[in-house]
Amino acid sequence: MASVIELFGAPGTGKSSTVRALEGRHVAGRRIVGADRLLRVARGRPFGSLLRRDLTPGERRRELAARGQDWAGLLSIVRDAPLGRDADDPLRPLHAPGWLAATLELRALADAAPADVVVVLDEGLVQRAPIVCGADPDDETLARYLRALPPPALHVHLTQDPAVLVARLRGRGRVIDRHVGLDDGRLIDSVRDDLRLLARCAAGLVAAGAAVHTTVPGEVDAVASGVLSAIERAL
Repeated sequence: MASVIELFGAPGTGKSSTVRALEGRHVAGRRIVGADRLLRVARGRPFGSLLRRDLTPGERRRELAARGQDWAGLLSIVRDAPLGRDADDPLRPLHAPGWLAATLELRALADAAPADVVVVLDEGLVQRAPIVCGADPDDETLARYLRALPPPALHVHLTQDPAVLVARLRGRGRVIDRHVGLDDGRLIDSVRDDLRLLARCAAGLVAAGAAVHTTVPGEVDAVASGVLSAIERAL
């Protein structure tokens, strides 16, 4: 079984960039790979591993089903969750169930990866707390979700100044559904809400004894180096 590292952080904190900076490096004698690479497998014929294909939805679901007994508590919470439905934010639930299902499948694939790799998810299951628990959950609801999560070798909590995040989000070519139509004032409020909830998640994980590395805002290479050191200590 591979070692799994899960990242979480508000949009724009550099989760994908951090994974790209880590990919291909080695730690504790193992190679770091991004979880998305697990979605492609070698074709059987005629060229073997020279050609690759995407895993089908059925193949991804089978990996998740194989964890059904181990993850019974988590999957029970997911089944009962509102999955992002929010009367005050109709854009929030647009893709919520798909995001959650994809994250569960990726985590199952990561667990099943070979032991000689370290798999990094740029958005782990903590990132899905707002979908499962709501945008402003009570402490017990959030704690129950966090307790049910399969523990990775390390959680990485990425942080950043809200104003920096707004500038990054405005500079992107794509817009997150729930940010559509927001002026700068409402966008920074949304970013602060995300930062606040994910900071609560980090604190809850630490209180529960989980391994958590919280980053200091900085350039991607510096953040990645700090994460790499934290991974080395965690393994």
